[in-house]
Amino acid sequence: MPDLLADVRGLADRLPEREVNRMIRQLKKTADEAASHITALQGEAVDSWVAATHALHPAVSGSRSVSPARAAQRRVRSALRHLRRLPDRPLTREARRLIELLEKDRGEAGGE
Repeated sequence: MPDLLADVRGLADRLPEREVNRMIRQLKKTADEAASHITALQGEAVDSWVAATHALHPAVSGSRSVSPARAAQRRVRSALRHLRRLPDRPLTREARRLIELLEKDRGEAGGE
């Protein structure tokens, strides 16, 4: 996942739109397949790329539009999965970051 994200970051502004969208679809597919093995920050980066690609090129991206509430719910679930795997003490930098993300997305995610 880190390599795919780095490739997208490094090539997105140099490749044709169609190729960038292909890379984003592959990134999303890989993230979905490896869902329990990616970090919350990686999941957030994937979601950001997918949302940005869809917003800029909806006809080319082929991805469904995801509501902000649904995206927040996915981020909350991902952060909770990752938090469960971390040790209880001491509170790590990753745990603090996940908690910050949860607090940020809590309101946007709604009742779910």
